[in-house]
Amino acid sequence: MFSVRGKKHPESRVVLYSLILYLIFFYLVGCVCGILFYAYGSDFLCFYIGGTMVSGGDIENLYNLDRQKEVNDAIRSQNGIPFESVFLIFVNPPFYALFMSPLTNLPYNAALWIWRTLGIAVFIISIRALAGELKLTGNKWLPLSIIGLTSFPVFIGLVSAQNSLFSLGIYAAIYILLKNKRDFTAGLALGIGLFKPQLFFLLPLVLVMLKRWRAVAGWLSGCASVFLVSYVFMGGKVIAGYVKFLLSEEYRSFAGNFINMHSVPSFFRMLTGDNSLIFPIAIITSASVLALIYTGIRREYGLDAIFSLVITGTILSSPHLFDYDLTLLIIPGILIYNWHKSGKMDGRQTDFVYALLTVLYVVSWLSLIYIHYLRIQLTVPLMVLLLLTVWQYGKLTATSPLIIKDRIVKCFPYGSVSFLREGKSPS
Repeated sequence: MFSVRGKKHPESRVVLYSLILYLIFFYLVGCVCGILFYAYGSDFLCFYIGGTMVSGGDIENLYNLDRQKEVNDAIRSQNGIPFESVFLIFVNPPFYALFMSPLTNLPYNAALWIWRTLGIAVFIISIRALAGELKLTGNKWLPLSIIGLTSFPVFIGLVSAQNSLFSLGIYAAIYILLKNKRDFTAGLALGIGLFKPQLFFLLPLVLVMLKRWRAVAGWLSGCASVFLVSYVFMGGKVIAGYVKFLLSEEYRSFAGNFINMHSVPSFFRMLTGDNSLIFPIAIITSASVLALIYTGIRREYGLDAIFSLVITGTILSSPHLFDYDLTLLIIPGILIYNWHKSGKMDGRQTDFVYALLTVLYVVSWLSLIYIHYLRIQLTVPLMVLLLLTVWQYGKLTATSPLIIKDRIVKCFPYGSVSFLREGKSPS
C-alpha cells in the first residue's frame, strides 16, 4: 500500500495523483520534443474523416481518396489544423467509420480529447483487470499502469490519438475470458478486432490449433455480426470498395512506406527499399511464428505463454504495424512479471528478461532518432529475442510438468509426461 507519514491514502486519491503526474509528463515531454506543435491527433483525423463521410451521407465514396482529401481539407480549414500538406488516408473497415460517426457531431478538438480520455480509461481498466485476474496483490496495477503510460508506444499513440489503447483493451478482455473458459465471448471480442485486422490475424489460427472450438465459433459470429452491420447500414458497394482498396497498388504503397514501422516485413523493406517484399515476408514470418506456437501447444505450454507468443508474433509478422502498436507488448510484459512473482523463473532468468524489456523500453523511445541514421529498427531483433525467450521459458508454464521433490526438473517434448518417479530421474 502507498502511504505518506504512515497514513494510507484512499486508492482513488492515488489514481488521481498518478494521472496528474502523467499529464504533467505528457505535456512536459511533448514540449521538450516539439511534438505538441503538431499534436492535433494526426491519426484521429483519419478516423474523423471516415466518420464525417458516414454521418454526412457520403458513404459510397468512403474509399475514394480524392473525396477523402476534400473532406480532410474542409475539416482542417474549419478547425485550424496545421500542416495542410500532410494527408493520411482512412484505411479501416467500413464499420469502423460507422462507429466513429457519432463523435463527428462534436467539434474536432472536443472529439479528439474525448477520444484520448477514453483511451487512457480503457488502458487503466485493462491493466487493473489483468492484475486482478493474475491475483497481483496490493496496488501492483498502479506502477504497472505508470510504466505503461510512460512508454513510447502509449505516449505516441496518445499524441497521434490512435486506437492502439483500444486494441490493448480487446486483447486484455480476450485473455481474461479465455482464462475463465468463457470461450464464445472471447471469440466475439476477437471479432471486434476486425477494425484493425493486421493486429488480430494470428489468434484465430491459434484457437484452431488449441481446438477451442467455442472461441472459434464466437470469432466467426463476431465477424458475421460486423459484416451484417456493415451491409445493413452501409451497403454492399462500400464493402466491395474496401476489398478493392486493400488489393490496390495505392494501399500496398501506403501500407509499408513509413520509417516508424516495427515488424520483420518493414525491417527488410527498410534494408532493401523494396515494397514488394512486405507481404511475402509477412507470410513467411507468420508461418514461422505459427510453427513455434504449435510446438508450444504440443508441449502443453500454459495459456500465459501461448498468449504472449501470439501477441509478440503478431507484432513481428504484421505488414502494417507502427510504433504505437507496440503498446500490445505490455500484456506479455505483465504476464512475464507474474511468472517472476509466482516463482516460475529463477534469478538469472528474471534478470535476463527484465534487462531485455528495459532495453526495448529505452530503444523504442529513441527509435525516431536513430532510424534516420541506421535505416533499421533495432526494436525488431529485440522482439525476435523476446519471442524466442518466451518460447524457451514457456515450458515453465506447461500444464503437465514432471515434478520431483516439488520442483520442475524436465518437461518432456510434446507434453508426453506419463509417470512420476518420486526422487528419481526419468529413465
